[in-house]
Amino acid sequence: MGLRAAQLFGPLGSENGVLVKESRKLAGEAPQVFVKTAAFWLAVEACLVALRMHFQSPFGGRVGMGGSLPSEIVLAFINLTVALFAVGWLSRWALHRMNKEGTLSTSESPVYTLQPGIWAGLSSLNFLAAAARFVELILSMGGLSPAVSGAIYAGLGFAATFFGLRAIGAFYGARSPALFVWSVLWPILAFIGTMLILAVVLGRMGKVGGL
Repeated sequence: MGLRAAQLFGPLGSENGVLVKESRKLAGEAPQVFVKTAAFWLAVEACLVALRMHFQSPFGGRVGMGGSLPSEIVLAFINLTVALFAVGWLSRWALHRMNKEGTLSTSESPVYTLQPGIWAGLSSLNFLAAAARFVELILSMGGLSPAVSGAIYAGLGFAATFFGLRAIGAFYGARSPALFVWSVLWPILAFIGTMLILAVVLGRMGKVGGL
């Protein structure tokens, strides 16, 4: 039972939990299994994203994308795949830094450029992200305003990212899985912060120029 749950949800939970132990065992025996799991949850999330956007007008009061639902699903899947590899490569970079520091050791051969343990954690992340998208869709269908449902999803999406990345740290036995999360996220947060500062500065410069 634990093995089946690990195959579906990845190494969620505590560092010494059943899912983490079974995920390590599964990744060692069949390294590609979590690639399939991550792709499955990614496809589920893409369908939910497309449904949310396609039916945005009747559910949220805004104009939908206007394309066919299958094309929107494909587009969402491509966008999510790009995001998945971006997070995966950042995770690999963080693991490489920790390897050099001697805080943990990873020796698996990469599968599609990422270690099996990273794929395991991405399976967890994609499962949680799909769950967050499902909640957002239900809230939208229930008549909640787009601003409120979007804010709730933002919180759930961040939680999904945090616990998904934490699962990678737990898989590799990092001394602090939560610290591993921030070692992956800080380049993204720094980039977002820089863009926000530039937007504010350029906006003020535009106002001054307009005067």
